[in-house]
Amino acid sequence: MKIPKALIKKIVSIDENYSLCQPLPELSLYFFDILSRHRSKMLKWSAFASTIKTTKDADRWIKEIYFFNQGGQKFNAIIISEDQFAGMIALHRIDKMNKRAEIGYWISHDHQRKKLISKVINPFLSYVFSNYPINRIDLIVAVENIKSISVAERAGFIKEGMLKEYFIINEICYDALIFRMLRSDFNLMYK
Repeated sequence: MKIPKALIKKIVSIDENYSLCQPLPELSLYFFDILSRHRSKMLKWSAFASTIKTTKDADRWIKEIYFFNQGGQKFNAIIISEDQFAGMIALHRIDKMNKRAEIGYWISHDHQRKKLISKVINPFLSYVFSNYPINRIDLIVAVENIKSISVAERAGFIKEGMLKEYFIINEICYDALIFRMLRSDFNLMYK
């Protein structure tokens, strides 16, 4: 489902086909469309997918992340691929005092196998380190989530260790790996 150009407010242009955009409340129907079509595939690693069952839920969720962005508690960006809502990438659990946060992301099933997260993660990190007083970004991923582990490694995140039974998704406990990206690591790799 194509998004009208007037609703695409770019934060970062990746190339002529891909960009990171503001999560405007007007985009909730596009988000709900993706979620409705791919809910069963998203449930494996995206706990929020089970909580959004109606267009009203989607509208409330998009408005919530929009307002969290405005207040600086989170930084969410919609991944736009050829004028379509392809997924999201976000900074959450922002700890201003300790200058750290966590990164998370998801891609719709239609846009998987295109290495889209690998394409957007470094421009996202560059934007974050340029615009936020963040020193450390953690990427925490279930050990069974091989695709996300590959993304972390390709992006240059450094594995620090394992967190036992860290995630409970659909009543199943998962161990997690914790990766980190320091501002200094990023500057050495990409500046």
